[in-house]
Amino acid sequence: MARAFRVAREGRPGPVYVELPRDVIESETEWIGYVREEPTRIKPDPGLVDAAAKELLNAERPVIYVGGGVIAANASDALIKVAEELGAPVVTSVMGKGAIPFDHPLHGGLAAGYFGDTVAVKLVENADVVLAIGTRFSELGTGMWSLPIRGRLIHVNVDPNDMGRNYKTDMAIVSDALEFLNALYDRVRGRGRAGIGVLS
Repeated sequence: MARAFRVAREGRPGPVYVELPRDVIESETEWIGYVREEPTRIKPDPGLVDAAAKELLNAERPVIYVGGGVIAANASDALIKVAEELGAPVVTSVMGKGAIPFDHPLHGGLAAGYFGDTVAVKLVENADVVLAIGTRFSELGTGMWSLPIRGRLIHVNVDPNDMGRNYKTDMAIVSDALEFLNALYDRVRGRGRAGIGVLS
């Protein structure tokens, strides 16, 4: 059961099916206690983090697009630190809403294509580099894939099967959102354009 709970909470969180034979269910046994297993967090390739940091620091109009994976990884604080250091606006998918406070100067709104906010969609369309974290680029999240991504796309997600499925990916990084954001912050700290807001 401990393993089942761990599997349910790691990677892309979701349900786990546990099946027990009837003779086990009906038998008597001795309680031996429960030892909680912590989920495993997938760490990013350091070379790819270096390359992503270089692209973001050299970008003129970087944008960060976040999905529900950022919330699931409890990575909102790390996201905000990276965004503030880069001076990059943060837009969200439907599942990513709330990853950055709505009153934060870098909050750019809901970038869900036809279903999203005009400002948020324009931010993505005009970006020269889009850092997408914790998103599958689903049909709903992108307004039936109407979200226009014209710049280079750096896609970070725990599931390698999502890479390049719906949008052409220029750099694919398989990683837990929190692990990636912490590693990225270490590389951009003190080198970005802190203080720039969405309307700057």
